[in-house]
Amino acid sequence: MGIAAKRAIIYVRISRDHAGEGLGVARQEAECRALCDRKGWEVLEVFTDNDVSASSGKRRPAYEAALGAIEAGHADAFVAWAWDRVTRRPSELDHFVDVVERSKADVALVQAGDVDLATPAGRGFARILGVMARMEVEQKSVRQKSANRQKAMTGMRRKGGGNRIFGWGDDRLTLEPFEAEAIRNGTQAIIEGASVGSVAKAWDEDPRVNTSLGGRWYNASVRQVLLRESNAGLVKYDGQVVPDITGNWESIVSVEDFET
Repeated sequence: MGIAAKRAIIYVRISRDHAGEGLGVARQEAECRALCDRKGWEVLEVFTDNDVSASSGKRRPAYEAALGAIEAGHADAFVAWAWDRVTRRPSELDHFVDVVERSKADVALVQAGDVDLATPAGRGFARILGVMARMEVEQKSVRQKSANRQKAMTGMRRKGGGNRIFGWGDDRLTLEPFEAEAIRNGTQAIIEGASVGSVAKAWDEDPRVNTSLGGRWYNASVRQVLLRESNAGLVKYDGQVVPDITGNWESIVSVEDFET
C-alpha cells in the first residue's frame, strides 16, 4: 500500500500590481506548482492576495484562509515563493510558526527550500528569514525617504503633466495668468486686512478663476490656496520648508508677501 501524497496549499502575494493583471502572483504560482510537482505533492488550492502588503498590518484574507486550512488539518504542507511573501512582521511570524508546529505541517519555499518548524533550528531559521524580510522593508523606507529628500533639496518636486494646480498651467510649471493674478490680489488683500470670505466672493464672481476642477470657491479652499508655500516658490520636505531652496516652477508671490 503506497504512501498518500501530501496535500499542499500554495500561498502567493504581491504588494503592488500597478497593471492590475496579476502577473506577479501568476509567476509565483507557477514556480510553487513546479516545486510541488518535484516533491510529488498534490496541490489542493491556491490562495492569492494580490496588491496587498505583508508589512502594512492590514488584513490579508487569503493568507488567513490559507493558514486556517493548515490549522484545520485540511492540508499537510504550506508552499510559498519566498518568506517575505508569507510575512514581514515578527508578531505574525510567531503566530505562523505556532500554527504550523501544532499542525505538524511541512513548509516549503521556492527561494529557501524546506523549513522544518518542528525543530529549534528550523524555527530559528524561519525567524532569521523573517527578520531579514523586515529589515528589507525598513531599508526600502529609508531609501525612499532619502530619494524624496534629494528631490526636495534640488527643488525638482514638479514635472510636467499630472493634475493641474490652480495658478499654473497644464505643465504645472508655468503660470496661468488670470489665476496667478487672482492669487496675488488675494494675498495682497489679506495683507491689507481683508477677510478670506471677501477673497472667495471676488474669485467666485470672476469667471476666469474657477477652481481647477471648474467648481465654486469656498472659504476653506481659498485659504488652502493662499497658504501654499509653493506660491512663493518654496519647497517643503517632511512638513517643513527647506531653507535656501527654490522650486523649479514659476513663483506667484514674493517670499516676503507670503510670510507677512
